Order: sequence, then C-alpha cells, then structure tokens
Amino acid sequence: MFQHNGNLQMVQVVEQFLVFYLMEQISMLVLLVGVYYTFNGGFTWNEVNTGLNNLSVMNMVLNGNDIIIGTGGGLYKSSNSGASWSLLSNGVPTLSISSLTISNGNIFAAISSMGVYMSSDSGNTWTSVNTGFGSLLVNSISANGTHLYAGIQGFGVYVSTNNGGFGLL
Repeated sequence: MFQHNGNLQMVQVVEQFLVFYLMEQISMLVLLVGVYYTFNGGFTWNEVNTGLNNLSVMNMVLNGNDIIIGTGGGLYKSSNSGASWSLLSNGVPTLSISSLTISNGNIFAAISSMGVYMSSDSGNTWTSVNTGFGSLLVNSISANGTHLYAGIQGFGVYVSTNNGGFGLL
C-alpha cells in the first residue's frame, strides 16, 4: 500500500518490489529486505537502512518531506530521504503494520491485532482510534477525501468521517 502527498510521478510494481518515482531523477525501491534509493534513474541503487531494526518493509507513505514506512516490527520515519530511520513508538505498538494511509493531514496505521492508530504530527505521537470496530483485526485502511475505510477480518468494511469513529459500511 502506498499513498503520497507531493511530487509522486509513478508507482510501478515489479514482481515483489515496489518502485516509487519521487521526482524526475529520485526513486525509492521498497523490498521485503529493506529500502533502496537511486538518484540516476535506476542505474545504481544504494541501500538506505540505517536505523531500521526490521527490514521487512510492508508499506510506505510520504507526508511532506517525511517518509513513514511500516515494517514487520513497527513504524519508522525518515526526514532525510531515507539516509537514516527512527523507530516511532510514542503511543503506538511496535508490531507488524498491515496498512498505512493519509487523510486530512493525519497518518493512519493499521497494526496487527491492535486496530488503527492516528498521528496528526507526522508520526511523532500516536493515539488509538478504534471506536466502533467489531474486531481489532484490521487488514487494510484507505482514505478517500474525508472518508477513512478499514477492512476488518471477518467483519467487513467500516467507515469513519471524523478521523476514527468507525461504523459498519
């Protein structure tokens, strides 16, 4: 899952890899074994995993100049194009991240068996926004305008129009 606020030109799926074209010459490759970056259109790739304790990268969102990735062991943030990563753990569990999305300037993370968490300050602090769910097994989240949708295993799709008060769709 990938969502972006900014200069995205294209996302291309190549086998199990996600290739993100972030400006004319800067690209990021997210693998299940880490993050790689290129400044020359893919001729060479550089590993950019400094600070990542879990290289199983599952998803990514761009929020201004910040890159937030979800891994098998929590959320990480980079404010320097992936040169270094910091674990985000203020109010959010460091478990597997099943999905990430951005809505109304807020970042939402679906976390394995823990439901949905929201950050309104680019990932620095997080709060649980699980009101109204029939279960906390959230497999995916997505945003469309002011609507936030959550796919709940065995319960269906829930919708929120107020950043976290969910109701069955």
